[in-house]
Amino acid sequence: MSGVVAINVIGAGLVPVDIVQTVGEYWKADDSPPAYVSGGTVGNILCHLSRQGWPCSIVGRVGPDSLGEVLRKDLETFGVDTETLLLDGNAVTRRICHLIAVSGPQKGSHRFDLQCFRCKQHFPNIQPPTFDAIHNPISAKIDRKSVV
Repeated sequence: MSGVVAINVIGAGLVPVDIVQTVGEYWKADDSPPAYVSGGTVGNILCHLSRQGWPCSIVGRVGPDSLGEVLRKDLETFGVDTETLLLDGNAVTRRICHLIAVSGPQKGSHRFDLQCFRCKQHFPNIQPPTFDAIHNPISAKIDRKSVV
């Protein structure tokens, strides 16, 4: 990006941890351990833009749990500024399960699920941050060269 004025990219949206699990026939989990990675459309786009040299920040809310820490560290690994990823002590970090069939008639298929693939309990929901909660932290990042 030499010779180009960098534009700050600020993304907001659903900020979940993706739980990626391979499954066998009839979408039943196999014995492999799941992978836990940052996800969501906004997170994925910001990671790609950041790797291309664009300064990126993410706005959202996570819980004080281990998956919130996984999400934050994963985004930071890709160079995304997580300063405006707000920690909510009363929330649980959003999760989305990605089931990938590696055998059986569904082999090669993918399915999203909003419940645990093992115990079948629904994942808790998390509300986006309020405008009041993000106003001050995000205001410091917005200037004439920002895309929000």
